[in-house]
Amino acid sequence: MSELDFDTLISPVSREQFLSEYWETKPLRISRHQSDYYGSLVSGSDIDYLLSAACLLDREGVELLGSKELRVGSDQKPAGALYKSYRQGASFRIRGINRFWKPIWTLCIRMQELFGFQVAANLYCTPADSRALDRHYDLHDTVLLQVAGRKNWRVFGSPIELPLEHVPLMKFERLIDGVPYRGAPVIHDVTAKYEPTEPSDEFVLEPGDLLYLPRGVVHEARSADSISAHVTIGIYPVTWVDLIAVALGQLGYQDVRLRKALPVGFNSADASIKEEFDKLLNEVARCADVSKAVEEISASLTWNQQAIGEGSITDSEPQSIDVGTLVERRPGLSCRFVMDGEFVRLAASHGDVSLPKYFAKAIRFVSENQNFRVGAIPGGLSDHSKVMLARRLINDGFFRVAKNSVHN
Repeated sequence: MSELDFDTLISPVSREQFLSEYWETKPLRISRHQSDYYGSLVSGSDIDYLLSAACLLDREGVELLGSKELRVGSDQKPAGALYKSYRQGASFRIRGINRFWKPIWTLCIRMQELFGFQVAANLYCTPADSRALDRHYDLHDTVLLQVAGRKNWRVFGSPIELPLEHVPLMKFERLIDGVPYRGAPVIHDVTAKYEPTEPSDEFVLEPGDLLYLPRGVVHEARSADSISAHVTIGIYPVTWVDLIAVALGQLGYQDVRLRKALPVGFNSADASIKEEFDKLLNEVARCADVSKAVEEISASLTWNQQAIGEGSITDSEPQSIDVGTLVERRPGLSCRFVMDGEFVRLAASHGDVSLPKYFAKAIRFVSENQNFRVGAIPGGLSDHSKVMLARRLINDGFFRVAKNSVHN
């Protein structure tokens, strides 16, 4: 099977159906009876290498789960000790395997470009007849890919619809488990109310199966009579709270009224503080620039990928390009179109191409297409200009001549 993308992951469900019926709404389970479906992504035989590599590159990203006795001092244990604990019944989780496993890295980049949100992946491995985590819900959406073995799942309801991953903290506040800033619920307390209830669904995931869980859905899982390994792809959405916070922060640097301190002794202030609050809130609604806030979020997401397209370092400059040449986006790279005054930019985490706004149609086109013939670049450019633009996009690490490029 070729490299997987999101559409392949959720097949036979279409992307449109997923977004309209399941996304942020209800779980989706796909049973395929095709054990090698994720073979091009990761297989059970890859897990030993992944654990070894993770222990070398990011030891703190490898966690033992399950028995408390087996978890003692686990963050200091070498790979051999982790393996011994696993053989004794502990599960392990490798956080962020997309950082050092290329097929999953590429998949996460593609999904991030599709959703516009951060995407990362963890690997879970559980011995036979064991449970890695207690009943809980996640604060981000998850897509689980069963890679090896079988796992029994019990899915419950959503006590809190779409819980927040985080809220902006003030300088003197610290993230501490169980401290409910802004009235945030404590996950353990919320899930406790589900102890006596029956699950809304109960099933077994087998290799090749998929499970999507919206954030907030309570669930638990236990391996069957064999080991279980699955990849959890986490989708970390940008919420309206995030957008408002960014827009408010931007406005705060422009309007001194928002930067002033609250009245001395404000915790005992009278109704005047409510009056000023309402007045400033109206000003925020009137003056906040949503387009600028969206642009900053998109730019931050792209920059923080820290991704360089495949082959950017080693590929040599192509000898010949013409209007019939097929070019393709370098794998692992996401690009975006940016209007910047009198200029337009094609931006990625490794840099950008900036041109006069006359090239807007051309740059928007290349930002929205994974591959195209050089002659298809729109915007009224001459054939010579199209070729020169394509050559620059290749030399600057955005595109490459497609390996199967054949002139029509």
